[in-house]
Amino acid sequence: MSHSEVRSRDSRTGRRTASLFRQARLAGVERRCDLDAVCFEDELEILDSRYADPGYTACLICNPDGTGGGIFLAPGQEGGRRRFSIAHELGHFHIPSHRRRREEGAMCGDREMRTGASDPADVEWEANDFASELLMPTRQFRIDVANRDISTGTARELASESFYEVSVTAAAWRMVQLSSDACALVVTVDGKIEWACRSEAMRIPGLRHGTSVSVNTLAGAGLRGAESETRPLEVDVDAWLEPRYPVRGKLLESTHLIRSTGQVVSMLWLVDADDEAYGA
Repeated sequence: MSHSEVRSRDSRTGRRTASLFRQARLAGVERRCDLDAVCFEDELEILDSRYADPGYTACLICNPDGTGGGIFLAPGQEGGRRRFSIAHELGHFHIPSHRRRREEGAMCGDREMRTGASDPADVEWEANDFASELLMPTRQFRIDVANRDISTGTARELASESFYEVSVTAAAWRMVQLSSDACALVVTVDGKIEWACRSEAMRIPGLRHGTSVSVNTLAGAGLRGAESETRPLEVDVDAWLEPRYPVRGKLLESTHLIRSTGQVVSMLWLVDADDEAYGA
């Protein structure tokens, strides 16, 4: 078995564990799950750190006997972001192979919360997969996203309390993760790409960390003071992707601005050149 095949097999650990968890503990809950109730049943107390910068986003501390404990959160996390942090630590608590992480105390920062299957930090992307599946179960999420455009407008709707009560970024990430279309999520800060993730079908190079954002993008407009554009609108393909690779199609972009952190969240969607089934 090749290394890539091992990673492909292991990358399902978090998702599979969360799926079994939902079947056993959240039967009948289609979308939003009650994390407070889950933590109460697990004897895990949720606590906000008294320090402004505790050195982590979330931290799991278990009792010596392995039952119960506490999830400590860095202050300032609200709504969906707070829920993802809690769900990530629940991943460490429930994934059997994370025993050492539980025993040592899982201190997870923003980088760990963004880790994907291509990252060598296996336990962190497994915890993220657990969190994504716990908060946005694959089967129901695919039903909800079917026949909707790939845009921040759709991500906002799915992120609402009426659906999954997660952050817009988490909903957008889940859309890209499960999509069979060529699409990507890009987060920019101070005019440069901070991080990005792409669907398996989005194989055109580009979106590198630290790359300056083109003025010919909606993200660039957002950085110059424009409002969020939640509809998918056509932008220059070369403004985001490597120009030396020929692309037959249209690149659509939509944005979600997070003024408090200076971030611009962009969703990119590559559609067929003849496809007019998107926002005018």
